[in-house]
Amino acid sequence: MDDTKTPATRKTGRPKKPPELLRTARVQVNLTPVEHEALTLRAVSVGLDVQTFIRNAALGVAVNVPAVSPVHRELVLELHRVGVNLNQLTRAANAGTFGGADAGELSAVLAAVRTAVERLDG
Repeated sequence: MDDTKTPATRKTGRPKKPPELLRTARVQVNLTPVEHEALTLRAVSVGLDVQTFIRNAALGVAVNVPAVSPVHRELVLELHRVGVNLNQLTRAANAGTFGGADAGELSAVLAAVRTAVERLDG
């Protein structure tokens, strides 16, 4: 008989990390809304999430932050805000709890994304 695992018993997903590589310790930092927005902008501008950006900066990992013009800074933040809203709507749609959101609201969010992207291209 074949001793391969059947589809029902085959493990799927990401392999578990060894205990020494798990990130279980937490550090809390309080920021003003302006500081948080500035930190988010810097992280987004180098393609990192805020946690990774902070961890890299605190541990001395080189993080190259390109110079961003004030116009592009505002556009990146605007696009980030719209993306957060779109993500919330998508989660609600997938959970089956729109909470009052409808196709018109989704269309408005997508239009805002298109406008922000067009402004970045221009």
